[in-house]
Amino acid sequence: MKQKYLAYVLDDASRKLLLAFFPPSYEKISADHVTYSSEVFGCETLKTEQMPVNIKPLVYLKNHICECVVVSVDGNHKRSDRKYYDKYYHITISTPTGLSGVVCNDLIDEYYNLARERNPFFMYKDVPDIYLRGSLRILERSV
Repeated sequence: MKQKYLAYVLDDASRKLLLAFFPPSYEKISADHVTYSSEVFGCETLKTEQMPVNIKPLVYLKNHICECVVVSVDGNHKRSDRKYYDKYYHITISTPTGLSGVVCNDLIDEYYNLARERNPFFMYKDVPDIYLRGSLRILERSV
């Protein structure tokens, strides 16, 4: 079964720039979008290619099952859709084969809500001052 969702898809130059700064650590490489909303009801006719945004990486995070970059989208770093209103925008860089980028949400929660010093399996670092470009698109994923 497929589920539709809205995402800011990186242009090719932005994806290459992101991967140049953060070479993937795991087999399954994503580094291609920022999920905007898990709900697309009423958006099927949206002219998404005409909605470019600026995406700024804020912090790189990695643990034993995923790596990602928390980002701001046009200055906002928290998602606004109802289901994930308390989650942060991010780009999944890579995961081991078989894992979805959704696991990055737990890593991000851990970074923002728990003491980083207590977890020896956790790595974070600030990122260089770069900007990426993306456009809103309707994507599909298997559920």
